Amino acid sequence: MDDLTQHQKKEINAAGAPPEALEDLSRALKGLSLPPRASGEDLEAHSSRARQIYQAGAKLLSSWPPKPKRNPAQARAADLIKGTLRNTHNLFAHAYVEFIFGRITRNFGRFIRAEELVFETADLAPAFVPPEKRLRSRLITTS
Repeated sequence: MDDLTQHQKKEINAAGAPPEALEDLSRALKGLSLPPRASGEDLEAHSSRARQIYQAGAKLLSSWPPKPKRNPAQARAADLIKGTLRNTHNLFAHAYVEFIFGRITRNFGRFIRAEELVFETADLAPAFVPPEKRLRSRLITTS
């Protein structure tokens, strides 16, 4: 993946981000190279690298106060980081959606309920969907 631009890094630094956390995100972004259509052979490695990006992004976001208490610089920087995390997720999804769905549905021959699809995807590619335990806890707390 592409690293953050110099302008983005400058904005994130201006918001008071810890330099080591920004470097972790930058390093993680450089470490993920997704093909347009991926096979299963690199799924685990790519999933692991995507998780590193999400963790580095979360670390940066946690360095600022909750959203309503952020100053304008922190809000802009948080939006940049969230956009980067969304972009990572979208690229991962684009590269792996066909492979993952094919594997779960046994080469598109098995009907599967949406809930099962989400949980099986979480097991197969945790970078794509949060782990089942986190998903279930969200379902319970939002019900």
